[in-house]
Amino acid sequence: MPDFTYDIAFSLLDRDQPLVDQVRQLLPEHLQVFFYTERQRELVGNDGVEAFSAVFAREARTVAVFSRAGWAATRFTAIERDVIRERRWNEGPDFATFIKLDAEALPSWIPATRIWAD
Repeated sequence: MPDFTYDIAFSLLDRDQPLVDQVRQLLPEHLQVFFYTERQRELVGNDGVEAFSAVFAREARTVAVFSRAGWAATRFTAIERDVIRERRWNEGPDFATFIKLDAEALPSWIPATRIWAD
């Protein structure tokens, strides 16, 4: 079983920061969480592509995607999408949960048989 740096990593659009912050506050304090607004000091000076790729590819035990139309259209969420998609290909879908924030939120590569939150 691999060692993980984070118990959970959040992928989101900037506009959803307040919502994700509320969710973050509900989680037990002992969980190691990657929420980029809380980890900015650690990220400064690093290659953003490498840093975000590492988190979503192998450093997070699970990933929560706050998904809405436009997710994966920014530079960093596009990186996250690609890494999550590749990890899904290699490991299967169980590491990721998609939280559907609008009617057009789920990527086409998420199987229709998966259950998601909205």
